[in-house]
Amino acid sequence: EDLRRDRHVVLAAACQEGRALRLAAEEARADVALVLEVMRHCGGDVLRHASGELREQGDLLRELAQHSEAEALSLLFEEYQALGARASALERELAGARSRTARLEELEEALWARERELAEARSRGAQLEALEERAAARERELNGARLRNSQLDELEARAAAQEEELLAAIALVRSVRARPAQIRVHRAGGTLRAAQRCGAELLRKWWQRAEGRTSTPAEAQAVAEGFAVEQRLFAEVGRQWAGAGD
Repeated sequence: EDLRRDRHVVLAAACQEGRALRLAAEEARADVALVLEVMRHCGGDVLRHASGELREQGDLLRELAQHSEAEALSLLFEEYQALGARASALERELAGARSRTARLEELEEALWARERELAEARSRGAQLEALEERAAARERELNGARLRNSQLDELEARAAAQEEELLAAIALVRSVRARPAQIRVHRAGGTLRAAQRCGAELLRKWWQRAEGRTSTPAEAQAVAEGFAVEQRLFAEVGRQWAGAGD
């Protein structure tokens, strides 16, 4: 708009100057015509000389008018070219600004897309953390269950050992059934192997005592065979004792 306004101002000034020059030329022509009219009526060399000078002045004024109009048009054309160049530069700047604006819009859209991806990644990270926490809780529960199972296994092993000890005691009592015997508790508690060792030691002592009471080799051999059987049975505590307990 500023360029158009400046161009209109320059064109108006040039047109006004051209009209002024045309008016001056027309006035000069009128003066020449007046002089010629005077010469026709009055005659004389002076008038002819004045008429020639007036013609020269009129020609000079016409040349000046033409020259001024040409210069005005040239200046107007140059100004128009300058305004066109300025308009082209402004258009290029405007195109560059539009390109930068489009680029900024693309960058903004890419930024929003990255932010959305980041939000989704954070959401997935929170979900993974929740899953890891659940997995850790399940693992702790599993470890607790394994510990309880191991404790149950230990209790079952202890119960089995106590059962074996009880069956061994029952078998020992049944083996001496219908015989006069006096039982003294030498060891209470402990493991089955400790009870077996203690029982084997007692059987050996009883064997020695019984062997000392014999009077013939046949009696000694019978006592030895009986106590050997007892020692073997006492050492082999197992299913046969369970069957005997039943």
